[in-house]
Amino acid sequence: MIMKRLLLSAIFILISFSASSQEIITFNGKSYEKKGVKWYDENDFEINNRVITIRLKDNMERDVLEGIGKKIRENILGYIDIEIPSDDGFFVLMDSLNKHPNIESVDINTYGVYSFFQVTPNDPQYTNQWYINQVEINNAWEATMGNSCILVGVLDSGLDWMHEDLGIGQDLYQNI
Repeated sequence: MIMKRLLLSAIFILISFSASSQEIITFNGKSYEKKGVKWYDENDFEINNRVITIRLKDNMERDVLEGIGKKIRENILGYIDIEIPSDDGFFVLMDSLNKHPNIESVDINTYGVYSFFQVTPNDPQYTNQWYINQVEINNAWEATMGNSCILVGVLDSGLDWMHEDLGIGQDLYQNI
């Protein structure tokens, strides 16, 4: 009987310890969970707690970056990747940067392979278009997921004016 109580007590302590050691933090509407010594996002991708991405508000001086870390790169849209010196207090740093009046956005980077769901066109001639795989157009379809604001033009050596996709369509829209 005593052995049974000890065993039940040990199981209870282990369950309590494992439940209390699990950390979950919410940042910018996303949840992050600590598993062991690493943090993971909602997609179970490990976060990169050494590089962060920020965007300064318009016309802000770059001196805001001093003391945060080493600037790695900046893209044409103004997003700046910064290597931070250590991951100690990572979420505290992210929170303070997020509240900074001169910083527009703060993003956490992750390691992982992102995949989009497969978008297949409704073109009845799709299987006859051998060049689709050659130019990897499926990657563009997956990334845009059929956004009608994106236009793609392909220059070729000829044009079939009588093709069903050209000319005035059923919606009376001139395709050429």
